[in-house]
Order: sequence, then structure tokens, then C-alpha cells
Amino acid sequence: MLQKTTAVADRRRIENAMEQILIVNGMMTTSQVAAYLQVSTSTLKAWRHALEGPRFARVGRTIRYSHLELERWVEGVSRKQRRQAA
Repeated sequence: MLQKTTAVADRRRIENAMEQILIVNGMMTTSQVAAYLQVSTSTLKAWRHALEGPRFARVGRTIRYSHLELERWVEGVSRKQRRQAA
């Protein structure tokens, strides 16, 4: 029971943190995406080079992620994991 309560509290904390992240024009920085996905910025960089992670856009020398595309990617990963578990 304690684990379930902790998981729910962690989920709420993550959701609250995500709501507080400043998203400019629906675009997120690598650091914001890393915090949201709870992975390192190095992991995102590796995914970009392998073309495996969420879609991104290069704006000059800056990498940006669309919040909408990020949500689609997360949903796709979730669906894939559910299919593999079945």
C-alpha cells in the first residue's frame, strides 16, 4: 500500500512540475524535456543521434521539442510497451 501511495504522490509531483515548466510557443528545451521524461540530457542527445527519441527541431544551434510531439511520442511508447507486455 505504501508503494502505491508513494507512486501516486510521485506522479502528482511530476505532473505539477510539468505544469510549472515554462513552455514558450509550445516548444521545450532539452533540459525541460529531460526533466519531464526523467532522463539525462545525454540520453536525449544519444536518442537524437540514433533517431530514436521524440521528434525535435533545430532552431539555429538550439534544439527544441514540440510539447504536442513529445506527448504523442510518450503515448506511442506507452502503447508499444502495453503490446509487448500482452
